[in-house]
Amino acid sequence: MKKDGTTKQKLQALPLLNELIGEQVKVCLQGNYLHLAYDMAIRSNKSILAVTLKHAYVDKYVPTSLLNLRNGKYDTLNPSFLVICIVKECFSTGERAYLLFKESYRVEIERFLEHDAWLVGNVLV
Repeated sequence: MKKDGTTKQKLQALPLLNELIGEQVKVCLQGNYLHLAYDMAIRSNKSILAVTLKHAYVDKYVPTSLLNLRNGKYDTLNPSFLVICIVKECFSTGERAYLLFKESYRVEIERFLEHDAWLVGNVLV
């Protein structure tokens, strides 16, 4: 654990990760701070927490940091966009499951998905 207490803060935020899977989650574009740079961030609508991401593959991002938004240090995570679909995907098998799917955006979501995938209800098989 780091002596500056950030590891403890991040461990305390783990129970709040459900705030990042739901109707009010937002995606923010690239940001640069003194000790932090990221390509994208996923944040809760309420200023609670955010996960920063770095670009890894063509359309894949990996988490790099967990931010506490309550301290006001990162309150400028802008612009932010509402999320219409959250897909959990296994990199090795390609298996997908939906964590969030806004039915009113079905056409847009289906256009985004790979051509060889079939959509059945809210589960991709």
